[in-house]
Amino acid sequence: AQILRGVSDEKGGRPPRPGDWSAKHVLAHLIAAERDVHSWMTKMVASVEAWQEDWEGNMRLRLDAVINAYPTLQALLQEFKRNQAETVALINALPQDFVDRRASYYRLASTLVNQPNHTREHLEQIKSAVK
Repeated sequence: AQILRGVSDEKGGRPPRPGDWSAKHVLAHLIAAERDVHSWMTKMVASVEAWQEDWEGNMRLRLDAVINAYPTLQALLQEFKRNQAETVALINALPQDFVDRRASYYRLASTLVNQPNHTREHLEQIKSAVK
């Protein structure tokens, strides 16, 4: 929110260089990634664990669709915060039988512990995009 304070929606939608992500694209990516985590967590609890990671949160098609649904920087930021709140709610609702499956629980926990790092990495990208 601090990085985007005073940044116009027009500037937030402009990539710094052709082919780069704008601030809006970065926020859309963070939203898509958070939503993917929700789906992945739910599948893990249901014992439907993927053989490989298949995060699709970088597809421009998906990012543009998120931006279309939330066209302003503030709308994107609020949606990202809502998705983070949903992640916390899912963590708080993990059933005991899942927690008791130590290997799965550890895999989920180690991924979730790194989620804030993923977001922080993209903060620099947002700063660069709105300079």
